[in-house]
Amino acid sequence: MKSNTTFLICIALVAFLSSSSFAGEKCQGVNHQSFLKKYCKNLSISKQSGYASSYVYRGLVASRAIFDGNTVVPSFLDLKYELCESNSLFLDLGFTAIGSARKAFGLDVKDKAHNEFSVDLGWQHTSLSKKLTTSFYWGMDHGGLPGLYAKLGENKPHSLVQEFSLAFNYALSDRWNVGIINSYSFYGMTGWWFEPYINYHQKFNEWIGINATMGMSATAGYFGSYQANANGAQAWFIKTEFPIPLHYKTWELSPFVSFNWAGSGAMKANELFPIQDRPYKNFAVVAGVYLTYTF
Repeated sequence: MKSNTTFLICIALVAFLSSSSFAGEKCQGVNHQSFLKKYCKNLSISKQSGYASSYVYRGLVASRAIFDGNTVVPSFLDLKYELCESNSLFLDLGFTAIGSARKAFGLDVKDKAHNEFSVDLGWQHTSLSKKLTTSFYWGMDHGGLPGLYAKLGENKPHSLVQEFSLAFNYALSDRWNVGIINSYSFYGMTGWWFEPYINYHQKFNEWIGINATMGMSATAGYFGSYQANANGAQAWFIKTEFPIPLHYKTWELSPFVSFNWAGSGAMKANELFPIQDRPYKNFAVVAGVYLTYTF
């Protein structure tokens, strides 16, 4: 936290915040002159790397017709800065190394499919009751499936998609949450994604826990006449993680397994092509593990 990188991040936040005033729960009366001393301790960073047996995008599992091999190596860097008790800024960076592309939707895509790089930058608010969390953020994806959609379906000269998202998460109890992510793509692709889910989490003891999520993804106006997918349900999934804290709880190992079904919108794309060229797996079991370091 006292590295040069962290110091530069804090300086950037000072420059941003000095031109604004924040109103809300316990946000009033911020003394920007003592910002570094008082608030840089509220910057948290986590680094996550792992392995997964298949590439997954919003519940959709890509087949080997798109990406060679059956494994991907995802990595993430998440930064969160607490402005006050209820409001935070966050920046999430992701990179997923995937197999070389061969064909997608029956077409040669060796020069069109790439590893996926993603950015999410936004604001998060937690209610005084701690039950409702609201997030608003700008997101960018380069490569992966969204990049293929833009290049192949919309004939874009790039593999870049941008969107705005509004997400809600509500705690029904100490163990149950429900939520939805609403995203509108405005660059590369245009249209809506909806991702409702329900989550269960529990700690059995100090070292063993479970985090299970059941959800789906659906689109509206996202896939046009040039796309193979139809709008509607794109995927259904159940994902279970088993977080294990390590080394004074600054490290966490999380094996996971997910069960994924293609929805009616994705199934339409599969029906258009012979088996060897079908872009999605109708059903897939995806397994892997993440290692997270938080400081």
